[in-house]
Amino acid sequence: MQLFLLAFAWTVSVELLVLALFAPRPYRRRILFGGLAANLITHPIAFGVAPELGFWPTEALVVTAETWIFVLAGLGVWPRALVWSLLANVASASGALLLA
Repeated sequence: MQLFLLAFAWTVSVELLVLALFAPRPYRRRILFGGLAANLITHPIAFGVAPELGFWPTEALVVTAETWIFVLAGLGVWPRALVWSLLANVASASGALLLA
């Protein structure tokens, strides 16, 4: 459980920072809330399936899921939502790989 919480804290911290840097100012609060909600949904699932699927397939699923969460929440059209999700997940995944 401690590893899960540490990984979750890292992921949320890094991804929300990235989203804050790239989100348009008028929508920043909504996008940050959407990023937190997306991580609350995807992180527990990813943490559970990563050992079975492997790191990169799991990240691909997370990026896809978070993109659709942004779109369904009305936070942007899918190309923009995909860019946000990719930027956030590349940053958090790269840091996690460097720290591992």
